This record gives sequence, structure tokens and C-alpha cells, in this order.
Amino acid sequence: MTLEGSWATVPLDQTLRRLTKMIASLSGEPRRLWQRATKRSFNIGFACGSRRAPPFSISSTVIEALAGCQGSIEITLYPYDRSSAPRRQPR
Repeated sequence: MTLEGSWATVPLDQTLRRLTKMIASLSGEPRRLWQRATKRSFNIGFACGSRRAPPFSISSTVIEALAGCQGSIEITLYPYDRSSAPRRQPR
């Protein structure tokens, strides 16, 4: 199962907090499915640009919440796509 949040303007820490709250609120069959899963991963994806990205942080309370729902963190780096980059105008 994959669950994706579409909160693009929300900071990473807040997004993870929302997802852990959603998982903590599961009950019945969805809860059993989560508990039986062999992999409970929160995959954080970044589009790699041509410049250094700003740092991101995950607070200790969010890390505790992730651990509390037996989750792990994965990082995915998406390659820089020149075709979608803004084109410079000739001078």
C-alpha cells in the first residue's frame, strides 16, 4: 500500500507528523494490515536540481512518532530533468 500526502507547501516535519497521526488513528482491518506489513516506510522524495538544496530537518518528536508506528525513513533522489528546467533567453 502506498499513501502519499499532497501537502507540497507544508514543511517536511509537519507532513511526517500528519502521516503518523493518520496511521495512529487507524482501527479495525486497516490497523491490522499496517501491523502485518513487512515494510512500513516513509519515503521522502527530493527533486535534485542543479544547485545545492536547502537543508531539511526532522524533529525528535516526529522521529519518535515514526518509531512508535514501527516506521522507517527512506530517501529518494529524483534526477535533474533538463527538459523541464526554465530556459534562459539569449542576450
